Amino acid sequence: MIKKFKEGNGFTLIEIIIVLAIISVLILMAFFVYRKQLEKGRDAKRKSDLRRFQIVLEDYYNDYGRYPPNLNCGDSLTPYLSEVYCDPSKNQSYFYQTDANGSYYQIYAQLENKNDVATEESGCTTGCGPDCQYNFKVSSQNAPADACGSGPWFVCQEGICNSAAGLDTCPGPGCYPTSCCRGNCCG
Repeated sequence: MIKKFKEGNGFTLIEIIIVLAIISVLILMAFFVYRKQLEKGRDAKRKSDLRRFQIVLEDYYNDYGRYPPNLNCGDSLTPYLSEVYCDPSKNQSYFYQTDANGSYYQIYAQLENKNDVATEESGCTTGCGPDCQYNFKVSSQNAPADACGSGPWFVCQEGICNSAAGLDTCPGPGCYPTSCCRGNCCG
């Protein structure tokens, strides 16, 4: 027979351990739910930031006939934006890309939720941007196709990668890491 934990309280040691275990499980569940909500919040900010950049950049283009050469975290883009947005968890710039003439732009972010539908909507299901390390992007309508091969604009035929960026010939079996074909055509 199990002895009472403390005379007179009516609880056994096993009952107290069971209650503590249940409380611990509930606390762990709450922690994971809370963490997931924080991730969703940061992802929502990333998507909002990049979509706001689209509006700002189009206004800039309408005034200057080109997109700005760079967007660095914390810089001012007056009068369009008092401060350039930063990634909420890394406090660093989103990856911004344009050509020397400022004729197009692409901005990339890494969403924490890998299953976010925005990843597919932005054409980044297999990655996008330099080394295919991002999973969300916004861009001007005339931006070249992404080098990672995601999106309907990517067409490969017999070792040639055909994209809005031009024609790049695949080097044969396997592709160079920066090749337009990036393993999607060659192999």
